Amino acid sequence: MAMILDFLAYEYMVRSLIAGIIIAITCPMIGNFIVAKRLSMISDTLAHITFAGVALGILVRLSPLSIALISTILGALGVTRLMRWARLSGEQALLLILSLGASFASIFITFGPGVNINAILFGSILFISWEEIFIMALVSLIAITVLLIKLYDFLSFSMDEELMRLKGKRIELYNLTLSLLMGSVIVIGILITGVLLISALMVIPVLSSMQISRSFLKTMLLSSSLGLVSVIFGMIFSFYLDIPPGGSIALINIAIFLISTMLSKLKVKF
Repeated sequence: MAMILDFLAYEYMVRSLIAGIIIAITCPMIGNFIVAKRLSMISDTLAHITFAGVALGILVRLSPLSIALISTILGALGVTRLMRWARLSGEQALLLILSLGASFASIFITFGPGVNINAILFGSILFISWEEIFIMALVSLIAITVLLIKLYDFLSFSMDEELMRLKGKRIELYNLTLSLLMGSVIVIGILITGVLLISALMVIPVLSSMQISRSFLKTMLLSSSLGLVSVIFGMIFSFYLDIPPGGSIALINIAIFLISTMLSKLKVKF
């Protein structure tokens, strides 16, 4: 055990572990509403917008995190607007926004030398600062607080928009709020998992929890717990095997999903 914990002697690993714990709790919590709304691929789509924002920030020598946050929020709003304005399905709107993000990212990378593509795509445990951890903690605290205060309303909105509308609820406000929270959490999440694998942490723990949970609340709690397990062990494997953290976290999540599915077949429920 002492040997396994040797990585805590390195400050950058302590920073990365703290950052990982923050996103491990928050990403699956947001993911519950994304899955309920049947927009599981939105995290992958917005991650490409985030990629473009990071590349643009590096190109114009402004804060990549700030530019990425703004671009990702606009991307999230763009998805919901396209679905209504152009009468597109969720899948069609996501494809358009994903293509837009990937296109801009490729252009900005071409003109912006010095972009660490591997770190952006697959995550890194080397470059997270205490300032970024503070931002991650603040964003996560806001997101969790808002979701818990309006838990029933967000669940109803995710399950049936028309029923919410008939009850006199402002659908646009919930759409805007969920888009803002989703975009913000994705931006902080890619610091650990990377652009290509943020959806693994946001969606797969939810799918795993749904296999063995009896209620939405239990699914929320279990998904964050499973996300936490995947991140902690993923960070350990990343350190000792010298592999990207996003890849190891994603593989652990897939393994957890397979175990959860087998437990479900055995009628194990919590």
